[in-house]
Amino acid sequence: MAKQENSKRSPISKSPAAPQNPASKYFHKSEIVRYGIELLIVMCGVFMGIMAGEWNSDRHLNQQRKLIMTNLKSEIKQNAAQLDRAIKYHTKIATTLDSLWLSSDQKQLAQLFLDGRGFNQIPGWHGLGVSILENSVYESARISDVFPRDGAANADRFIQNLPRN
Repeated sequence: MAKQENSKRSPISKSPAAPQNPASKYFHKSEIVRYGIELLIVMCGVFMGIMAGEWNSDRHLNQQRKLIMTNLKSEIKQNAAQLDRAIKYHTKIATTLDSLWLSSDQKQLAQLFLDGRGFNQIPGWHGLGVSILENSVYESARISDVFPRDGAANADRFIQNLPRN
């Protein structure tokens, strides 16, 4: 039987066969190169898409920051105006109380104020006039995490850049 197999071989095939690449059984070199190029093109497209998304996200975040800074400046100006009004009101009330105290019977006046009826004698009295300042823009910026975690440094920079009126 071994002699029959040898007799079927051609004289050229007597040398041992060269080792074959297992992938070459399924793909030719040109197909591998083509698939590699296609994969590279897809990877470049995905990378460029990610970069465009990051750029757009940064642009949107910068727009939000500018809007919040504008609103924060406005809120600070409103709070400053409200504090100015409160200072004027309290100065007026203090002046009026001083004049009432000096021009009245102090024991009788003290009793009126302890009973709660003396405040009606003060012209322009509207209560204690406690100022409640707004901080909604700051809180929304802090909660939405529009500013980086080093908020103190940003706040210092922001305060230094405020216009001095």
